[in-house]
Amino acid sequence: MALEPPFDPRIDRRRFLQVSLATGGSLALGCAFMAGEEPRGNPPPTAVDAHIHLWSANQRDFPRAPRYEGMVLKPRRYEARDFLALAAMHGIGRAVVIQAGCYEGDHTYLRSVIASHPDHFAGVGTVDFGDDPAATLHALADAGLHGARLSLRRVQELSNDRGRIEALLEAAGDRNVPICLKTNPELFEGIARACERHPRVTFVLDHAGNPAPGVQETQRLEDLQGLAALGEHENVYVKISGFHMLGRADYYELDVLPLLYRAVEVFGPNRLMWGSDAPQQHRNDHRYVNSLQLIRGARELSEEDRAWILHKTADRIFFPSLPSLEAEPAAEDAAGA
Repeated sequence: MALEPPFDPRIDRRRFLQVSLATGGSLALGCAFMAGEEPRGNPPPTAVDAHIHLWSANQRDFPRAPRYEGMVLKPRRYEARDFLALAAMHGIGRAVVIQAGCYEGDHTYLRSVIASHPDHFAGVGTVDFGDDPAATLHALADAGLHGARLSLRRVQELSNDRGRIEALLEAAGDRNVPICLKTNPELFEGIARACERHPRVTFVLDHAGNPAPGVQETQRLEDLQGLAALGEHENVYVKISGFHMLGRADYYELDVLPLLYRAVEVFGPNRLMWGSDAPQQHRNDHRYVNSLQLIRGARELSEEDRAWILHKTADRIFFPSLPSLEAEPAAEDAAGA
C-alpha cells in the first residue's frame, strides 16, 4: 500500500471557535491542535485501532456475496498484511476487524484473520434480522469472534423486530459479547431504552452514532444532545471513528475536535475508543495519520485521557485476555518535538 503524505492541516481559528461554541461552549476555549509528523522508523505499539475492515483478493478461498461478484473494490484488496505494515509505521499494536460488507454473513475470511493473528486482531461479525439472530450471535462467539455488529437504520426496526432484538441482546448478555451498533441519531432514544432493559450488555456506538457532519451545525448540535443522553448509561461506549464521515479532510480540528471533547465530557475517556475505519478513510483526501494525530495531538486531553481513548478502552472491551499496551507517550513526544 502507498505511504501517506505528512499531516499538514490548514487551521481556520474563527471557524474553529464557531463550530466549537455550537457544540460545547467553554470546552473549545484555549483548545489547540498540535500538527505531527510522519513517524521516523517504527514507533513502539501504543494504540489500538478499534474499527477497520479487511478483505482478500483471493476469491477462490474467500468468495464474496453474490451481489459483490465481479465488482471491483477499492482498494482491490486490504488484507491483514496491508494493515499490519501501516500499523507498524504508526505505533498501532492491535485492531478490531469489522466484518467487510462484501462477505455479508460469511465470516470465513474474518475467522482466518483472527486465527492467524490472535495477538493483533479481534473480530466483530455481522448479525442481521434473519430467522434467528440470537443463534447467529452464539455461532460467532463459538467461532472465537469478539463482538457482533447490528445495523439499525430506521425507528420501525426497533419495534417491528422487537422480539428478535430482545432475544439477541439476551444472548449477548449471556455470552458477554459486545454489540456494535451501526445506527444514527434518530434511534438514540430507542437504543437508550434497550440499554436500560439489558444492563449486562456492552453497547458500542460505531462512528459516534453518525452525527451530522460538522458543517451542518444546527443538526449536529441536536445529534450531540441525543448522544449525551446515552451517556447516562454506563454500558454504552463510543467509537470516535469514521472521520471521513464526521469531518472534512483538511478541517478535522474544526469538525471533529468539538465532538471529541463533548464525548469526553459526557462519557469520560474510559468509555471512548479511537478507530480509523481503514481503508475507507482514504476517500476524498482523508489520511490515516490525520485521524490518529487528532487524538495524539489534542492538548485538552491529558496523557491518561489519550491512553484510554487510544488503547485502554478497546483493550478492555475487545482484548480482555491480553495485557494492555504500553501507555501513550506525552503529546510533545508523539508530535515529534
